[in-house]
Amino acid sequence: MCLRHRSPVVAATALWVVLAIVACSNSPFGDVGDATSAEIVGGDTTLFAGESAQYTVVAVYPIGSGAPRSVAWSVSDTTRLGLAALPDWSAIVTARDTGPATVYGFINEEFHDSVRFTIVARGGVRWRRALAANPTLYAALDSAQVYATTTDNQLVVVSAVDGAPVRGTALCAGALGPSIGGGGVTSIGQDCVARITRTGGPVWSEAFGQAESGAAIGLDDASLVVSAEGSGGSAAVVLSRISALGAIVWRDTLVTALQPTGAALAIGSGGSIYVPWRTATDSSRLSEFTSAGAPAWTLELPGRVRLASPAVAGTRVVVTYDGGVLAALTTGDTVWSRAFADASPAFSSTEAASSPTVDGSGNIYVQTPHGLLSYTNAGVVRWVADSLGGGDATLGVGAPTFLRDATLVVPCGGDVCGVASATGARVWRTVLGGVIGGATVGPDGTIIVPRRVGGAGELVGLWNRSGLHVSGWPTEGFDAARSRRVH
Repeated sequence: MCLRHRSPVVAATALWVVLAIVACSNSPFGDVGDATSAEIVGGDTTLFAGESAQYTVVAVYPIGSGAPRSVAWSVSDTTRLGLAALPDWSAIVTARDTGPATVYGFINEEFHDSVRFTIVARGGVRWRRALAANPTLYAALDSAQVYATTTDNQLVVVSAVDGAPVRGTALCAGALGPSIGGGGVTSIGQDCVARITRTGGPVWSEAFGQAESGAAIGLDDASLVVSAEGSGGSAAVVLSRISALGAIVWRDTLVTALQPTGAALAIGSGGSIYVPWRTATDSSRLSEFTSAGAPAWTLELPGRVRLASPAVAGTRVVVTYDGGVLAALTTGDTVWSRAFADASPAFSSTEAASSPTVDGSGNIYVQTPHGLLSYTNAGVVRWVADSLGGGDATLGVGAPTFLRDATLVVPCGGDVCGVASATGARVWRTVLGGVIGGATVGPDGTIIVPRRVGGAGELVGLWNRSGLHVSGWPTEGFDAARSRRVH
């Protein structure tokens, strides 16, 4: 293959010629002049295996120089990187296998420039950030910063791009996890709920009562709703709406005689609040409350609820329970209920389930310790991935994260897997070990997962190009669940 100039552009002191690759029938070299300098320019130098990008050479010639003579390319490792000439005078660099590779540009058989490429695998480890204590099993992202809480009551902030530490801030005791919105970062703990600025400064803090322990949080446009479990012999769930300035708007013990369950909650588009809970006899319910805290309806569920929050998608509320999933209208009427065991004998009637993820077409995705299931909006099984492996049922099961390229990111038996949402087929798997939390995704597509190992843990960034799929339900259910309003 060879390079030929396209068209000269005259500048005050130099003549710039843009060179592109073309096929040569008689010679490996094309005609180019005596360039004083050359630069290879093009797209991203980090490529995923199988991905292609276009590159060109820009060469500088002194005014009055002779006719161009020759340009050639070479590649340090053709097993990792290929170069192909196209009829339209462009060149495609194609990544073949993972690892480093370099493209060299030669003018008149002399080296002038090179570009070093890094070929990576989707889902491969990009960076790791060790933590002094275990992270709670989900993180939040704001712009290019990742926020994670740890079991030593710290809010850890790192860069989503490379995992570099930004800051650490002390939180309420027993902090469960951060939520972003309303002008700051809000975290709920055992003894209080607090909001800080994105730079770590305090905004406000609200303490729970002596017989209460913080459980879950949901963000609304101008305020937030928090739930607290009864403690010290109290069997109740208390809901409170708190303004963006930290003032209590209303506070009520909505249902008595409850066993504390984590009181996960979700907020619908009209501000309605949806809370799964268990009675003193261990039967489970799903209740709706108005934005003002008034009870609207209560629906009995076929199985035991745990830490999973519901998903609100349009006029539907989807909630999981041990062994199954149920879809109801926002009026409180059941649309359908499905047992996981009916889809595959690999699932049991007591199978713990993640918070559901709902895509823009209404398809539902649920993970359990034994795999992943998908249902249509009508409750028909689309596919079952029962050999995938799931999350740790003792800590809650991580909800699937839906990417724009229609890949689901899920914990899978202590590792992280990418799964095709259309078929349930595994696209990639990254071996990490430990207990893996729910994934969040950075602005450049980097996947960030918390990982627990013994008494400490880490945040792990994985290579990925595709961002979050924003038209579906935001995946935020995990570890006493947080949720946000669907727009």
